[in-house]
Amino acid sequence: MNTKIFTLDRIQSYKNMPDLIAEALKDAILQGEYRGGVQLKQDEIAKQFEVSLIPVREALIQVEAKGLVKCIRNKGALVTNMSFKEMEELFEVRKVFEVGCIDLMEDTMDKEALHKLKFIIEKMETPESSDVYCRHYRLFYQVFCDFAQNKELSKMYEEYFVRIERYLVYIYHLIPELMNELSHQKEMVQALEAEDKQNLVHLVTYHIHNIQETFIDWLEQEGLGKDFDWNRFLPFPQLED
Repeated sequence: MNTKIFTLDRIQSYKNMPDLIAEALKDAILQGEYRGGVQLKQDEIAKQFEVSLIPVREALIQVEAKGLVKCIRNKGALVTNMSFKEMEELFEVRKVFEVGCIDLMEDTMDKEALHKLKFIIEKMETPESSDVYCRHYRLFYQVFCDFAQNKELSKMYEEYFVRIERYLVYIYHLIPELMNELSHQKEMVQALEAEDKQNLVHLVTYHIHNIQETFIDWLEQEGLGKDFDWNRFLPFPQLED
């Protein structure tokens, strides 16, 4: 696992080691460094972070709660496998979350939040890699859902989106041209400014459908079916230091 991305400032931003280790494991899985079905060896992780097994076990519990690993008795922690069926289900639930957020929105003219969305779009215009792009992508939709002013919903969405992000990083890595299509996010900001909730519903549902259909088309072009081996394209190439 590449721990070089954790600078001193970033390490100090975490309250404890289990949180830091959990974040590192999450990032490694999202970046495809750990393939589906791989066993995470607790002793090796402990050695990398120079800690005992206790914070590693606590970290794995956190990562399991996000749906990225499965802790099995006598086998340890296994990275969960990806599947087209799971992706379809996650995307469907994402629609429910985002449409639900729109239904709860009362004030879509929050200038500070709108400024944040526009700033995030600027960051997305020059993506360094699919995982960096998806971090900004996630932030965009998290801020978007905050318009609902429902802390419980926002918290649930943030936790749930980790599993969605795993598929998005994968898709954007294989189809990088998708990262150049920001008209959707810009149209969402325009709809918020116009207080056009009906258009917002159309935009979020169409966007999710379009990602899935684009991926299906890509699979067909590559001669692959929906039951293809997701580990085939992992791990993703890492950026140079």
